[in-house]
Amino acid sequence: MVAVRGACERNVLSHVPACSMAEVAQSLKAVFKVRREKTARALAEEFVELHAKRFPKATSVFEAGIEDALSYLSFPGSHHPRIRSTNMLERLFQEVKRRTRVVGGFSERDERSDFSDGDSLEEQRGVGAEALPHDGRP
Repeated sequence: MVAVRGACERNVLSHVPACSMAEVAQSLKAVFKVRREKTARALAEEFVELHAKRFPKATSVFEAGIEDALSYLSFPGSHHPRIRSTNMLERLFQEVKRRTRVVGGFSERDERSDFSDGDSLEEQRGVGAEALPHDGRP
């Protein structure tokens, strides 16, 4: 899952000094670039061994998030392109948001003005208005 992987990378790199960031980022990318679960887990263990002494906080953050970041590797390889990325979900949520903006919310005042033919509210009430509540609804 790219979103989880990216979050894991950002969280780890936030605990690494700028002068060492390129080195650690290269090691992280190697872990996430492989397609086999065993290889990725071996590289993750190697990452921990390599950077644990110099960057203990970054290593603990890495260990906390690596299971979630590599969870897609437990599925068959043909499924990886679909579940590795959250792009489809993001696209769906963007479409829902776009459609929601188009429809918008309706206030009670807007509904009354949309359905009236230009008559005032008093004229719309007409005969039998005494039996209706104050807003003209049955």
